[in-house]
Amino acid sequence: MPTKKILELPSKIKVAIFRSTMGVYIAELPDYDLHTEADSIQELAFNVNDLIYAYFDVDKEYQKGIWYRPVDGTNQISSQKSVPLVFQKFLPAYNFKH
Repeated sequence: MPTKKILELPSKIKVAIFRSTMGVYIAELPDYDLHTEADSIQELAFNVNDLIYAYFDVDKEYQKGIWYRPVDGTNQISSQKSVPLVFQKFLPAYNFKH
């Protein structure tokens, strides 16, 4: 049975992404006061999902069936300003047992 927190996962999560002067990509989840970083955009997407899984205490069993991805991908990430994105919950064909 899924934990209560997994059932409370929002369908969308705001994420602000920017690139530091050192070249590292940083993602902030302002509604949850969380952040993570990575060397590439692809790695950052995995790290954002790991952050969400940890914050909402998602069991490994259910992580396979939940993936957050940007609604509108962008390549215009700079060090001057953050790029606001919305990560939307994507649920492949997966049956949660209640």
